[in-house]
Amino acid sequence: MNLSTPANMGAFPMDYGFEIEEACELLNLTVVALDNTHTPPRISEIGIICGVLTCNEEVEIVIKFLDQLRQYTKAEFIAQLKILKE
Repeated sequence: MNLSTPANMGAFPMDYGFEIEEACELLNLTVVALDNTHTPPRISEIGIICGVLTCNEEVEIVIKFLDQLRQYTKAEFIAQLKILKE
């Protein structure tokens, strides 16, 4: 299982938010926390990007984990999560 972040994620400053198209490209990808210490990660630590929200011109992604839904701005996503490549 390879862990990575899409190349275009680092192309903008972290305070620059997601574009709608960029966020939609991430739909259905699996993610895990950057500080995850388990290889492979436990099922409860894996999230699936399942939605895109727009509020006050800010675009956020919605990630479904086993027991909860969380929403992330681009800065939060880059700082806290990495995409699992299978």
